[in-house]
Amino acid sequence: MQTTQAILFLDGATGNLKTSWPITQASTGSGLPPPPTQGTTYHPPAPLVGDVDDDGHADLVFYWSGNDFSAPARLTVLKAQNNDWRPARAVQNQFVYHVANVNDDGTIPLAVPLPDNFAVARTNVFGTQAQVLAPVDPRLHAQTSFTYKANDGALDSPPATVTIDIAPANRPPQFDSTPPTRYFRNGAFSYTAHATDPDVGDTVTYSLVYHLYNGGTCTIGAATGVLSCDVVQTAEALFLIAATDSQGERSLQTILMSGVNNSSVVPNVIGLDQATATTTLVTAGLNAGAITPVAIRHRQARCWRRRPRPGQAC
Repeated sequence: MQTTQAILFLDGATGNLKTSWPITQASTGSGLPPPPTQGTTYHPPAPLVGDVDDDGHADLVFYWSGNDFSAPARLTVLKAQNNDWRPARAVQNQFVYHVANVNDDGTIPLAVPLPDNFAVARTNVFGTQAQVLAPVDPRLHAQTSFTYKANDGALDSPPATVTIDIAPANRPPQFDSTPPTRYFRNGAFSYTAHATDPDVGDTVTYSLVYHLYNGGTCTIGAATGVLSCDVVQTAEALFLIAATDSQGERSLQTILMSGVNNSSVVPNVIGLDQATATTTLVTAGLNAGAITPVAIRHRQARCWRRRPRPGQAC
């Protein structure tokens, strides 16, 4: 036990004080080595427990550090007078330490040994770098198996082994393109579908799952997602597109469109008379609509000033 003034040695069975060791310069000695003195104040150390000389018994190791950089550091090792302290390990690898941090030969274990009531040892990540463990591709499949037998109270059945194929964690692609809602009848149609997959390394392919329309031929690019139709004649058209990733997960996008007549270019009828303008609009596929003539009346003007005066040349 450590206080600000001394290290106390207690009897492990009774808890009684057996002896103490002062760890400050102001303390008096008690047969134990005095703390280092170099004309400066040393900070009380926190002892480490370890088997320094590999004799099968614990030793106490004290590392003394001064409060200025000119004072040298000191190392003190204490042993039991009868060398009857409990066994201890001969290695520690860090200040925050437990026995599973490091092996006796100084190597770092990849798995922490657990008591017998734990079925599987867990991964040791305490104080180790992440790159100690080899990265595993999350897209790889894995297998596990178990063997069992049945018993009727007297006899056992032959053992049977069950093997389970564990598929990797996988999420389906997500469409981020907006499908159209209208198209021009009796004309070509094109739409580029696009989907992204949240899983690193997966590729996305496109396919046309279902279509309902009247017209020509429609195809979709497996890699590009471009849906192309040469002629669509119906008043409505329905398409169902699938985006599938490398692991077989897929998402669907529905395209429901209404057909409209092809667009027309409005001709310029400015300056034409009514009959000619109407004929021009109808020829372009447009309706002229009702035209209402408007009579424009002008008020008689009054002359306020005239230049040049009457009789003079303009």
